[in-house]
Order: sequence, then structure tokens, then C-alpha cells
Amino acid sequence: MHVVTPEEDSKTIKIDQIRKLCDVMAGKPQLGGYRVAIINPAGAMNINAANGLLKTLEEPGSNTVIMLVCSRPGALPATIRSRCQKVVFQAPDFEISKEWLKNHHVNSDFPLLLGLAQGAPLEALACINEGRLEDRGVFIKEFTGLKQGIQNPLEMADIWKKKHPEYCIHWMMTWVMDLIRLKSAVGMDRLINNDSSEHLQPLAKQLDLKNLFKFLDKCQSGVQQMTTQVNVQLLLEDLFITWIKTR
Repeated sequence: MHVVTPEEDSKTIKIDQIRKLCDVMAGKPQLGGYRVAIINPAGAMNINAANGLLKTLEEPGSNTVIMLVCSRPGALPATIRSRCQKVVFQAPDFEISKEWLKNHHVNSDFPLLLGLAQGAPLEALACINEGRLEDRGVFIKEFTGLKQGIQNPLEMADIWKKKHPEYCIHWMMTWVMDLIRLKSAVGMDRLINNDSSEHLQPLAKQLDLKNLFKFLDKCQSGVQQMTTQVNVQLLLEDLFITWIKTR
């Protein structure tokens, strides 16, 4: 079995990695069994790497399985998608995930934890083990402080680019999605950030629904940019300044 992931200190899977994989897959398995390749995340392949994989995907050889793991298959080139069979994995039922987390000694606000993890129990466990919930608590206060004028967006971007910039954007998205839910008269039990309702409710009354959707789109664009060689400092500064201006 061969696993291809971005090399250390890189966000992308490069052409040389795919060439090595293709050379290995072109040979015969030493023990006569299946050859399995896992490319994770497949969306991290740059365009040259993706193009380099096409021939192997089209003619993989006998007893060969190539798995491309991707949370956003739409980000893959059409030439890659057309050569693959799509298999969708749904998140487990809430109660199943809750029991699984309990068996791993997690005792937390499960609706909040699994909501932030988009229902994925392994991601929820990582949130606990890596202390992300504590960081999120700090970030939410600072993010709220931007609107109140007590946080400097440039200083805040400088701090969080060194911590979890990708999670910061995700947290912002869940915050904005909850504001949209409140503006749309959705019940409090449907909020992702159920621990922040006292901040969300008054803020929802001040903001325009259309502008919230615009900012959500900008956050989504930021998520996509984080998979590239983007200047993280400038990306966060832009998002924070835009949030301040959102009315």
C-alpha cells in the first residue's frame, strides 16, 4: 500500500510524488496481491501532479485500487473526476458519534463539538486532543471585539496566522451561518455555536441578511485559498477588515 500526502512544510502534492507513485504502480506486486494507492487529500495535487496521474488512472493495471480522498470533489479537475467512481461517505448518526466519543473518554457539549466538526467524530476528537475548543473560545471573543472596535484586525491576523488560520476561518463561517439562521427565524436549537447565543442574538438584529451571505461567500473563498500558497497574514487581515465593515 502506498500513501501520498503533501510533503512536510508544503500544502500541495507535487508532480515528483505522483511520478514516483505511477512508477511503483506500473510494476508488479511483489507478493502477488492487490496494489493500493491512497492520495489524501486529492485536492492538494497541483495541476501538473493531477495531469501526471491521468494515464495511471485510465490504465491502472490488474489488481490495482487507487483511492482519491477528497472533501471537495468539485475542486478536482474534470479530467480526474471523469476517470473515477464516486463513493460518498456520510457522517455517522449523532447518537453513534456521541457514544463513540464517550468511549474515547470525551465528556463535552456534544451538539457543539460535533456541530463544529461537521458531524465527523474523528475531527471532534482532534478538536479535544489539540485544545481547539479553548482556542476557539479566545478567538470568538476577539472576533466579537472587532465589531466593538476593541480589537485591531492587523494585530489579530498576525497572532492567529501562527496558530490555526484554517480553523479561524471555519469558526467565522459557523458564526456567520448562525447569524443567518437567526435572521431567518430558525430556532436556537439549530445553532452550531449554541454556547454563544447571548452574543449572536443582538448582533443578528444589527446586520443585513444579504451582507451576511456576502461575507459567508468571502469566508468560503478564504477556505479555498488556504489550500494554495496564499499569504495567510493578508488573507486574515482582509477577512477581519471586511467583517468590521459588514453592516
